Amino acid sequence: MSHRLHYFCVPSGSACLVLNGEIIGAVDADDVEYLKLEESMHSMYQRLCVVLQDNSKQTGYINLVEPKGEWSWAEAIKPYLDWELVCDYLLVTGKCYYDISSKERYDVYCLADGFGKMSRSELLQVNGGWDWSHVRDSSPESVGTMADKIRELRARKMSPIVNALRGSLD
Repeated sequence: MSHRLHYFCVPSGSACLVLNGEIIGAVDADDVEYLKLEESMHSMYQRLCVVLQDNSKQTGYINLVEPKGEWSWAEAIKPYLDWELVCDYLLVTGKCYYDISSKERYDVYCLADGFGKMSRSELLQVNGGWDWSHVRDSSPESVGTMADKIRELRARKMSPIVNALRGSLD
């Protein structure tokens, strides 16, 4: 199984541990027990790097610019995780490229805005209908829309499996 482990941190010292797109731990520099928590988070990150050791695993220690005002880890890391998800599903070398159909992939591609907002017929006129730079140069909002569509497709594909598993547990 392929795993992705990321350790996000911001200059104030807050940190967040993410495994396969899900937050599994976060600490705030304002916490009374911060130093102990941060040390245990970093220790957990190092242990998980060892546990998940395989050729397909990708880990990253990522420093983020701290958002201004009130913010949450889910909001702060969403653009990074959105881009990673889009690459996983739309890049031919992405780990999930074949998990969706070519029609579904093109539906997601049409949500990109790297060449500006274009209709399906207009996009079909550009490089035979597919050009990675249309995705690569998309705005963060468009990347978020593409990622949300991928999550929707993924949930729809998983729903029958989850329902079958639930039925077998009854």
